[in-house]
Amino acid sequence: MLPGTDLVAVSLDRLEFYNWRTLRAVGATDLPASGSLAFTLDGALAYAPLPSRDAVAVLEMKMAVSSRLTRDGASKRISLSSKETLRLTILGEPECDAALIDAKSVRLAGAAPLRSAIGHFPDPVDSDGVPDLILDFQVKDLRLKPGDTEARVQGAMTYGVRIEAVVKVQIEP
Repeated sequence: MLPGTDLVAVSLDRLEFYNWRTLRAVGATDLPASGSLAFTLDGALAYAPLPSRDAVAVLEMKMAVSSRLTRDGASKRISLSSKETLRLTILGEPECDAALIDAKSVRLAGAAPLRSAIGHFPDPVDSDGVPDLILDFQVKDLRLKPGDTEARVQGAMTYGVRIEAVVKVQIEP
């Protein structure tokens, strides 16, 4: 959606974006012929005409990212009452420039990051030379419970496309 847009009017050949409070048009785009896509300016949504059904499909754009969760200490188990931090590294790839991830939008199990930086994950497995996004999270902020084995990572690129990942976790009972 365009900034300031709360309403979209769709016809088979045109999209019009409106602010529903003022009912003023804030933008428009022509839809391509069947078999093509039209994207919102932020790249978060795509519209595909379906003339045989007199309809338009709305597709939310998402990108899967690779990530690793690490912590200090010998144990791999996470105590939910701990005051420690966890480090989430979203691995940069040629198809996903980690510097273009909006670090403030990233959530790990619902928690916002304490801090973030662009750097390199110190691991010979990821010695690709592509910068990674490194984020620290407070354990106490995670929305996890005993028995959980996965934590969802969600966020967005600076141009609007959503990112998603799942990381394995071990929660202490």
